[in-house]
Amino acid sequence: MVTEKSCGGVVFLDDGWRKYLLIRHRIESGGHWDFPKGHVEKGESDQETALREIYEEAGLKVDIMHGFKESISYVDHMHNVDKIVVFFLCVSHSSEVKHITDDVIDHIWLGFEDALKKLTYDNARNVLRKAEKFLSEND
Repeated sequence: MVTEKSCGGVVFLDDGWRKYLLIRHRIESGGHWDFPKGHVEKGESDQETALREIYEEAGLKVDIMHGFKESISYVDHMHNVDKIVVFFLCVSHSSEVKHITDDVIDHIWLGFEDALKKLTYDNARNVLRKAEKFLSEND
């Protein structure tokens, strides 16, 4: 089995009410709700990959918050790949999302509880819980 690494971000916006960005992947890719993420390209750092993928999937330029980095791993049975995904906590200064890639068919900004319900996978929910805890402790 091949191992692949991806990086992405738990993107949030705080304009008096903290909201998280979730994106929906196209149906051919499972149609799941998740955070923006994608494959590391040759020569990229994890942070560079996360910033590029967030821009490609949501059209947002974000800032990575220091002190938060979470990794998950799972098996992508559809492609027979062992996946490692590194997530950073990223603050957005705009809510205007543009889908630059056709991999993403929808997006939504949600508060913590609603985002937990909307996310498709448990490992993403666990990352969101850790992000919310980090932000609450560092307000």
